[in-house]
Amino acid sequence: MVFLRALRKIRESDAKSPYPLSIPLCRNMERLAFTKPVTMIVGENGTGKTTLLEILALKLNAVRIDGSTSDGNVKLNRIKFADQAFRLEMLKKPRRNFFFQAEDFIRYMDHLHEMKQDAVQALEDVERDYAGRSDYAKGLAAMPFFRTLSEMENMYDGDISEKSHGESFIEFFGSRIIENGLYLLDEPEAALSPFNQLVTLNLIAEAEHSGCQIIVSTHSPVLTAYPGACIYEIEEGTIHETKYEDMESIRFLKSFLNHKDSYLKNIVTHP
Repeated sequence: MVFLRALRKIRESDAKSPYPLSIPLCRNMERLAFTKPVTMIVGENGTGKTTLLEILALKLNAVRIDGSTSDGNVKLNRIKFADQAFRLEMLKKPRRNFFFQAEDFIRYMDHLHEMKQDAVQALEDVERDYAGRSDYAKGLAAMPFFRTLSEMENMYDGDISEKSHGESFIEFFGSRIIENGLYLLDEPEAALSPFNQLVTLNLIAEAEHSGCQIIVSTHSPVLTAYPGACIYEIEEGTIHETKYEDMESIRFLKSFLNHKDSYLKNIVTHP
C-alpha cells in the first residue's frame, strides 16, 4: 500500500535560506515520488538522509518512540522552516504514522532500564521502611512499584530492558506494526547486528503484507537489499533512483571484499 505519493517542494530556496532549506538536497529537490510500499534512501553521511526523514515526520506529524508527535517536538524545531516549503501528496490517510530514530530508541531503552531500577529500589525502601508494620500497609505502599514492573513485563514479551539492543529493537518494532500504517525508519541498523538486520527485513515484509508503507534511510547493504524496494541515492546534493548493484557503497563494499589486502596494505599497526 502506498499512502504517501510524493513530497513536493513549493518554495524556492538558496544557500542563504534558513536551515534545512539551505542544504543542497533541499535546494535541488522539486518532487520526490514514492511509488512502492518500501523505499530505501541511501547516501554518505551529511548528504541529508536524516533531514529528509525528519521533514516527512514533521509534515506527517508522526508519532515518535516516546509517544510524542513530531508536531512541536523540540528536536524538530531545527527544521521548522521546511514546514511551509514542502507539501505532501497523499493518496490515502494511514492508520498510524510512526517515526523511528536509532538514537531515540537507545535513549528510550536507557529510560526503561532506569524506570526498572527505580522501581526495584523503591520496593527495597518499602521493605525497610515498613518493617514491623502490617502486610496490608506494606502491600499498599509497594503496589505502585509492583504495577510499574508488571506493566513493563506485559508491554513486551518479557523484560525488554534486559535484552540486547538488537533483540529489543526487533521486539519493539514488531509490537508497533499495525495494518495500514506508515513507518519512517532512520538508520535502524545502528541498533542491529547484520543477522538482526536480516530479521528486520522479515518484519518489513510482514508490515508490507499488512498494507503498510515503509520508508528507510540506511547505510546497510542488508536492509537496502529488500526485494522490490525503490532505492533512492543522494549524491552531490541531488537524489535519484538507482539499482542495488549501482549504489556507490555496494560497489565499494564488493571491491573491498575482493581486494581487501590492497586496501589495507598501507595501514600501519602498532604492537
